[in-house]
Amino acid sequence: MRRYESPIAKKAKLLASATRLIAVPVLFVLFPTTSIAGELLNTNGFESYDLGQLKNQLEGPTLWLSAGNGGGSAEVANSIGVDSTKAVRIERQADSYDWWSVPFTGSGLPNARFVMIDWDMKVLPTNANQGVYGPFFGVEVYDEGIYPNFPGLLATFGVDATTRDVVYQDAISFVETGYTVDDAWHHFQLQLDYQTNTYDISVNQLRLNESPIGFIDGPSTSFGDADIAAYEAATDLPSLEQPGTAYIDNFRIRESNLLPGDFNADGSVDLADYTVWRDHLGAADELAIANAGDGLLGVDTNDYLLWKSNFGTTLTAGSLHSVTVPEPSAICLLGLSIVGFWLVRR
Repeated sequence: MRRYESPIAKKAKLLASATRLIAVPVLFVLFPTTSIAGELLNTNGFESYDLGQLKNQLEGPTLWLSAGNGGGSAEVANSIGVDSTKAVRIERQADSYDWWSVPFTGSGLPNARFVMIDWDMKVLPTNANQGVYGPFFGVEVYDEGIYPNFPGLLATFGVDATTRDVVYQDAISFVETGYTVDDAWHHFQLQLDYQTNTYDISVNQLRLNESPIGFIDGPSTSFGDADIAAYEAATDLPSLEQPGTAYIDNFRIRESNLLPGDFNADGSVDLADYTVWRDHLGAADELAIANAGDGLLGVDTNDYLLWKSNFGTTLTAGSLHSVTVPEPSAICLLGLSIVGFWLVRR
């Protein structure tokens, strides 16, 4: 597994270490156990956005802002989205590093244990020579970092446009997941757990990390923003100068006290949740599954995939990724065998 350092991320971490004058680590935070499923931001596919630069477009009461050297661009355009509708085209130019986000500083977030960031992304391949990396396209999550403290980097997840590797960042560097993507649309999710100070990553409802990943800059109790990011993926000159293009659609931020897939809200993702999903498949909304699905299009097969990806996790024990997930057919056969055994016994 190749590891490589993002100089921009490294620079941010060094600056954070130098400017955090009053840093008090918080290792464990208790959140209410009641079900909270709050939507913090939903671009609704950028359909209501004006064509042109994403920066300064209104999202609720707040504007999209940008940071970096301004060498790249993020533009809302027609006929480029998942369903050939609107989406945002991200261009990374040579030596550019840029971020775009809706800030939540001062909002007191999170109000729940988990914060989930979802987006659809298509990353175009580059014509780079062998040995060149990047650029990186994806999402970075920061805490508030109220002055004089620099915002802490909590999570990074995205794609190397040249190698096609899906990568995340730990406390040291970028890490390849072993999963690659083509130049089609794929669904990405970051799930932050503010009680364990860790995050999980998934592509197309498939969890890619075997164990939770620690917040990059250490423990945190705040959520500042989730940035669409575009920058270099390695420090050699060809990689620094490598341009690239990606598309972002359906960008959303939610918070909840329930594990994704915990459809009966009992703190565990298990077979009982599958039963709840099966009994309410086709429902127009997710109320019947405790709003613990993907938050889109009611109760559907994507909610099953979410349950499958999180099967075996509990609020108290953390992630148990070694548990084998039964397929629907196997579950149905199990149910039939139990019924048959019960009839024979009678």
